[in-house]
Amino acid sequence: MGDDDRETYYAKRFKDAETIVFWDVNDCGIPYGYKAVEVSNNIRLALKKMNYLGAVTIYAYGDRKQIMDNLEPTAIEKTSCDDKTSIYADGDQKSPAIVFNHTTGDRTERLELILLDMFVQAIENRSPANFMLIAGDISENSEVAFGMNRLHMAGNNTLLAQPEDEPSLETLPGDTISVWESLSIGESRRIIKRRYKPSNPDRDYTCLGGRRYYGFLLVGALVVFTFTFASRRRI
Repeated sequence: MGDDDRETYYAKRFKDAETIVFWDVNDCGIPYGYKAVEVSNNIRLALKKMNYLGAVTIYAYGDRKQIMDNLEPTAIEKTSCDDKTSIYADGDQKSPAIVFNHTTGDRTERLELILLDMFVQAIENRSPANFMLIAGDISENSEVAFGMNRLHMAGNNTLLAQPEDEPSLETLPGDTISVWESLSIGESRRIIKRRYKPSNPDRDYTCLGGRRYYGFLLVGALVVFTFTFASRRRI
């Protein structure tokens, strides 16, 4: 499998898989003139244009004001016992448009929480899924590269969206980055990065091992993250 058809290959293979979106709303804010639920619908529309047709769940992280100040008047909020706020559109309470996690702290702390939640979701789901990270500057965050590569090797498809001029990492899976300014308004424009160059480009890393190998990779990465982030808090 060559570089030119890698993106098409994964889009076809994961066409009907669930897509779980992890959105840093501080670094990728709601565009002027748009509302929070509207942007979540635009993300879903853009994914559909990229041929990802499965169910989409969107988790947002950051300052509560980023979402609540841009919330539609008809939207309904429900806060659970773990302080996550589910936001439903216009009385539709079958599934939330956004699940919001109020996160204090800087970009590094938001990304830490996102990575932990990504791996909890992957372990709980067990079925291969699309994991999309929407974030700002991740160029100096080695944990993001480690986490996204582990998710990929455990049988998942990983997607990244960033503001157009933000620096990325050279070691992430995938060959393109979705442009946040486009994704947030329902368009699917992407930038070709050609940043992922495995030693064997013809190998499909999402086919490695089975359920046992899949679980081992995810649980191992979650333990590493938990220990690393907890240690950092004590310094």
